[in-house]
Amino acid sequence: MKNKVLFIVTIIVVFLLGLLASSIVNRKSEAKYRYTPSVNIAENEPRNEVWGENFPLEYQSSLQTLDTSFASMQGGSAMRDVLEEDPNLVILFAGYGFAKDYNQGRGHAYAIEDIHNTLRTGGPKGEGDGPMPATCWTCKSLMCLD
Repeated sequence: MKNKVLFIVTIIVVFLLGLLASSIVNRKSEAKYRYTPSVNIAENEPRNEVWGENFPLEYQSSLQTLDTSFASMQGGSAMRDVLEEDPNLVILFAGYGFAKDYNQGRGHAYAIEDIHNTLRTGGPKGEGDGPMPATCWTCKSLMCLD
């Protein structure tokens, strides 16, 4: 009986030591392949091309939003005037900015252009007009300075 208990305890200890060794090896390999930037980027660098050198997959993915030929069940990436497709929405949105202008969202590459041109924010209605302040520029600034 004593030998069986000692044997089982030994197996458990060896198993736990194996888990510990495995964990240490995994952490060492993670440290070996940790992220190292290929280009040093200034703290407030706004240009996407510069960031794209360190994050090429993400940058290429963001450039794919320039394609407006994509179609899906949700509408795709082409510009669509939702109010023109369903004029009843003008009545439904009466009193809200959506009654003035409601377009299908496009890719992030067009976000700044779409915010600038929407009538929901109060502009632009004429030459020299611009959008109202406090629109969502921060979240939509993927291609702001391009």
